[in-house]
Amino acid sequence: MLDGSHYFALFAGYAAAMAGAIAARKFYPQAWPGYSGESFRHPWREFGYALIAVVGVVLVGQLYQRGFRLPTVGPWSTLAECANQILIFSPMIVLLIVRRHSPETAWLPRRNIVVHVATGIVLACIAIIVFMAIRHGPSFVFAGLGRVVRPANADKLVQVFLEDFAIAILMVRLGAALRLRVLAAVVVAFLFSAGHIPAMVSEGAGISELARLLVDFGLASIVLLTVQRTASIWWFVWVHFAMDMMQFVHATDLGQNLLNQ
Repeated sequence: MLDGSHYFALFAGYAAAMAGAIAARKFYPQAWPGYSGESFRHPWREFGYALIAVVGVVLVGQLYQRGFRLPTVGPWSTLAECANQILIFSPMIVLLIVRRHSPETAWLPRRNIVVHVATGIVLACIAIIVFMAIRHGPSFVFAGLGRVVRPANADKLVQVFLEDFAIAILMVRLGAALRLRVLAAVVVAFLFSAGHIPAMVSEGAGISELARLLVDFGLASIVLLTVQRTASIWWFVWVHFAMDMMQFVHATDLGQNLLNQ
């Protein structure tokens, strides 16, 4: 059975999806016009507002961790958790409404949504197939797909969508302020990778574990630069969700599932 490290498989899965997104944009450019960037009157001020909204997300998230949330028990637990995630990221949503900014400034183009979503679902399937083939072997590919496509995962999909929504808001405003979108992607990738350092240090992470953040930074930079070119998270959210779900797929669980079929 083919095998490899989780990171190598993750890189391969994302690489396949990113290549597919670039190819889709070139094959059907009318549906992927891209986004040149919003002309904010005071871009640094708008970026500052976005950072304040991020702080708001962190504070609401802390309340969530302390139990101030909708109860997630019973038959409606998944829907309740979806609502909790929306509440956590509500400062970003409020920001867009209060500042009267278009959805495009959060990489949510209002045209060709169906094309973008369909492309994202196809690319997510390709990413899963590549990941599973490398990490667990070709025979587990369809079992891996089955692990992802479950109604109980809806809350995780909502969370990933809102994470990408928040990142898009930051990148568009930082890109407008710096007047260099490539640098904005690299800076945001660095900030999100470095954001894991405090938690890792508190858990006693060693040098080798911290060094993995460099890998995360490289991967995040490549991914953000690609998403930036498409100026749409309608497709990316499916790839991001699929790759996040791969951390819950284990060879022993897949083997047991195959035996039960």
